[in-house]
Order: sequence, then C-alpha cells, then structure tokens
Amino acid sequence: MDNFCGSSFWNASLTWNTTDPDFTTCFEKTALVLLPVGVFWSFLPLELLFLKKSFYKPIAWNWRNVLKQTINWLLVLLCLFEFLSNIPEDIVLLKVNIFIPVLKMISFTASGVLSYKNTKHGYRSSGHQFVFWFLLALCGAPQFRTEIRNFETIKSVDNYFLPTTYMAYFPLVCIMLVLSSISEGTTETLFKGEVNIIRSIHRVFQE
Repeated sequence: MDNFCGSSFWNASLTWNTTDPDFTTCFEKTALVLLPVGVFWSFLPLELLFLKKSFYKPIAWNWRNVLKQTINWLLVLLCLFEFLSNIPEDIVLLKVNIFIPVLKMISFTASGVLSYKNTKHGYRSSGHQFVFWFLLALCGAPQFRTEIRNFETIKSVDNYFLPTTYMAYFPLVCIMLVLSSISEGTTETLFKGEVNIIRSIHRVFQE
C-alpha cells in the first residue's frame, strides 16, 4: 500500500499518539474512499431488484431531481479532470491518483444512472443512495480538513490541481447528501391492469 500511495498508509504517531490526531494522506485517499464505494457496489444488486419489481409511475422532473442529476455529473467531470491532471510528464505519477479517481468516476456514473432509474420507476428516495452519499461525506471530511489546513502551501506540491479539485468536490458531495434525504416528489401506484399491460408489452418486444 505504501508503494501504491508513495507514502505510509498508517502512522500511529499521527493518529493516536498526538494531541492533534489526523489520518495519513494515503489512508484518506484509499480506505476512506473504498469504504463508501464498496458499500455502494455491494448493495447495488439489491437496489436493482427493487427497481425491477417497482409498480410506481414515473416522477415528473422537478428542481430536486434535476439538481441531483446536475451535481452528480459535475462530480463525474471533477473526477475526470482529477485523472487527466496526472497525465503531464513533469508530475510524479502515483497509482492512488490514477486508480481512485477512475473508481470514483465509475461509481458516480453508476449513481447517476441509478438515480435516473429511480425517477423513472417512481422511487421518491433511495436508502441505498442516501447511505452512499452519507458515507462519502463522513469519510471525506478528514481529507477536506487536511486540504483546508494545507491550503496555504497548495502551490508547493507537484500537482496543486488535486487539492483544489477536492475543495469543490466535498461540498458537492454534501449537497448530494442533503438532496438524497429529500423526497423527489409525489408518485402514484400503477393499477393492476396497467401493470399487466406493461408486462404484455415487454413480452412482445422480448419475442
């Protein structure tokens, strides 16, 4: 893991044996990212199963789901920019700065598609999505604190675009957490006859 990050993964002197506890940069960029992402992908099949069995009518587009989609795809772009910022040859290439942005970009893309599916299937809110954004905000807070404390020396690092990106990334994650805890709007349950019609149409296209 030390080779993956270019620095130590865990430092007891920094975390426990101090009056100002903090995590290592490697721990913040790996473990505190892999935890929420791992939970998201682990419970994704269950969420898809619920969507498949949904009998709700689609939710009309409104400011809540539009804003949610907009911020979600902004996060995808931020991860893409973070990944591309490591391409210049004059920057020391670390695996953590390549793998983690790609992993987050894929996860946010899946989250955006899933959020769209929730809207189309009439789900006003998603516990799966809420837990994902809650863990991202909770686990991202230590790194945000680190970036704020190191903001004055931001231009002294090889790639100062990375901490700058995170300063925009974390507030967007917090906004997504708030939006995920708010109902997207009202929806109606499909009548049994409507469900049967939809299933018949699906069978026709499958044949």
